[in-house]
Amino acid sequence: RNDRCRHRSGAGQASLFDGDRLDVARTASRLRVTVGRIRQLLWAGARPPDKRPATHLVGELVPRGDRGGQRWLIEREEVERFEAAHRSRKARPGYDLTLRPPKSVSVLWALAPAAVRDQVRQAHAASVDAVVDYVEAHAFYARRWNTKGGQDRVATDGVIAAAFDHRTSRAGDPLLHTHVVVANLTRTVEGAWRAVDGRPLFDHARPAGLLYKAHLRHELTARLGVAWGEVRNGSAEIDGIPDPVIRAFSKRREEIEEMVAESGYTSARAYQAATLATRSAKDHGADPDQLTARWVAEAAALGFGPDQVTAVLHRNAPVAAFEEEEVLFAHLAGPAGLTRQASSFTRRDVVEAVSEAVPAACDATRIGQLTDRFLASGHVTALGPDGDEWVWRRGGAKERDVDLARWSTPELIRLEAELLALTTTPQPDTWAPEPEVVDTVLAAAPELSAEQAHMVRGLADQGSSVIQPVSGRPGSGKTYATATYVEALVAAGVPVVGCALSASAAGELEAACRFGPRTRREASTIARLLHHLERHPLTAGSVVVADEASMIGTRDLHRLATHVTKAGGSLKLIGDPLQHGAIDAGGFFRAACAQAGDTLITLVRNNRQTEPNDRAAIEEFRGGMVEAALARYD
Repeated sequence: RNDRCRHRSGAGQASLFDGDRLDVARTASRLRVTVGRIRQLLWAGARPPDKRPATHLVGELVPRGDRGGQRWLIEREEVERFEAAHRSRKARPGYDLTLRPPKSVSVLWALAPAAVRDQVRQAHAASVDAVVDYVEAHAFYARRWNTKGGQDRVATDGVIAAAFDHRTSRAGDPLLHTHVVVANLTRTVEGAWRAVDGRPLFDHARPAGLLYKAHLRHELTARLGVAWGEVRNGSAEIDGIPDPVIRAFSKRREEIEEMVAESGYTSARAYQAATLATRSAKDHGADPDQLTARWVAEAAALGFGPDQVTAVLHRNAPVAAFEEEEVLFAHLAGPAGLTRQASSFTRRDVVEAVSEAVPAACDATRIGQLTDRFLASGHVTALGPDGDEWVWRRGGAKERDVDLARWSTPELIRLEAELLALTTTPQPDTWAPEPEVVDTVLAAAPELSAEQAHMVRGLADQGSSVIQPVSGRPGSGKTYATATYVEALVAAGVPVVGCALSASAAGELEAACRFGPRTRREASTIARLLHHLERHPLTAGSVVVADEASMIGTRDLHRLATHVTKAGGSLKLIGDPLQHGAIDAGGFFRAACAQAGDTLITLVRNNRQTEPNDRAAIEEFRGGMVEAALARYD
């Protein structure tokens, strides 16, 4: 966190950060107290050490600069000390892992004869057991403090859990589901009883849910011969149970969706709030026979009676072995697979992908085998370990844990390496604007700051590389300086093309740089430009200016760079490495900025916001401190 919050400030600009120190407003926001309370704590901390009260903050009064007077600055470590000392700790007794089948499975269980209902229940129970085994083997650790003040992960002897089976929703519809309540207590391989490390449990919640559904499909196909519809987001409905019947027994879902629609929000938090707001009390006195009779009547009214229920069964041939392993592995390692929207992945990501991809032929054991075979194959490359991938095992051995390690694909690693190589490959100097042209253009734009003028000269430097990144903070005038650079290119007769990932960003780039009137080709989206270049290559020596570069995926950047190098041109990447990440597998722009080091062209001064409070909020938002930024406007 600290590394992300260390920023350089422009000359003469008020900054939220002085080295690694926080001002009073920022400290108050973080500690959730008033500014006045922070000042009280600071004056208490200004007393001699032997006369300080137990509750205090130690800070330093420094000159305000041009405004005169003094202001308090507090070391980040001091704020964290205070925070840790006064943090209210709430004990978590345990974790609830809820496993429920697709609605059609609950409908079959509710309407089928007793023998079939028993098979459905047993299939559900077997799937729950498979997931508990998975969590115990791959997501269950404890933590203990080490001598350096940090925490180590320790392997455990297993989970302490209880499973509670339920059969209905709060709306009285059939909903077969199980709550696996895991105690926040486990025995480590060292023999000590400790709390559970909850983060892996949360990380594995979705893989566990998809694994449950995949195992359930296998169980029901083997037991009852049911067929399945298309798997979407890891879930599939039983073939032969009509959608109107499924919707009729999904009243609880309809209540939630109606409230979300009324609110106008669509986020996960909105659904969570709607779930709580529409939750009615449980009817513990419902008679099972009366419930079944009601369900049967409701289904019959929709034309789904006993004959239709029977027709759902024994549609599928006996479960056959899965024999398309290499086809699956090639898909997982391809551009549409695990690295479609991420540059790296973990074992749990592979479990998710395999659970979604395999047919009912694969149970949880087979899915685990396929996962491990894929990770041991030449389709993947293990990335270097970080400090959080190690686990203490029985006997005192410290090992890198396969469930915490990260992998990528040789294809994506190759693309990233080729792109990074272009950041140190000199561009052909014959296509850079002459220094005299740059001087003339800059002389006509005296409103540019020193940073912006430096950016223009740096981009126009004949010694720059084929791919050249520019890092600029929000409001620093990146686009305005880019427009001046484009003007210099046009004046020098150098062909130039503008693009950005989104249509809105491309529109803003066009409005600022006026590519259309100047070059007869308006700035466009990356996708549109790549499509155009497949038929109409770039003019020799073209300069491509890509705005909002942090949002562009690695594969699109590589395709664009390939066109640029074929034309003997250069690619200028303009963006903020701390802002929006790529929708597709990305991260190259940040790596390119890091590799450039001291040679990176950087714009720091905020030329848009003039109020110090607004500037501080922008810095907090940029650093991922959204709550602190919004708190400034309460």
